[in-house]
Amino acid sequence: MRNFRNVPLSRQKSLAEAFPELLSLYDFIEVADYKKVSISVFDHWLSQDEAIKNIDNVSTIQAAKNNDLLHKFTISLTQSTEAYLVKFRGRNSDKKVIFKEFTSQKALVNILTPEYHFSGDRYRFILVLPQLNIVYFEGSDFTHQVYYKREKDMEFVSVLAKESGLSIIK
Repeated sequence: MRNFRNVPLSRQKSLAEAFPELLSLYDFIEVADYKKVSISVFDHWLSQDEAIKNIDNVSTIQAAKNNDLLHKFTISLTQSTEAYLVKFRGRNSDKKVIFKEFTSQKALVNILTPEYHFSGDRYRFILVLPQLNIVYFEGSDFTHQVYYKREKDMEFVSVLAKESGLSIIK
């Protein structure tokens, strides 16, 4: 069984109108309307020595614990509000955003499982949360990125992150 399916065309159009900056955000282009925070297992940006110890040389057990914290948070977030998976079709200037919905709770859990921390960004998930006007990128190094427009929408995410044992880094 498939883990996700395309949302209906009318919803594709409304989501594309609500999130026209997705390609820019994906390409790391700064978008004036959005602010960015990081959600991390770490409570600060790591120094080079800390990164070597906590990321490059992390034990398998600690990596699993870190991923579990982020996974549980992402599941809680997507269960608390409407969420769609973002996929891209095409290449370069022909790239097009496609919004997908999860086919089941099991599919959601599978898709939102964090990738190995040294994996490239190409294989990581991207979500949009329309009710909160938030774009959520799975990141590497046990840190995810959140782009938001309104502080009040980010408050909900911040509380949920802290309850999940994660930190918000600006």
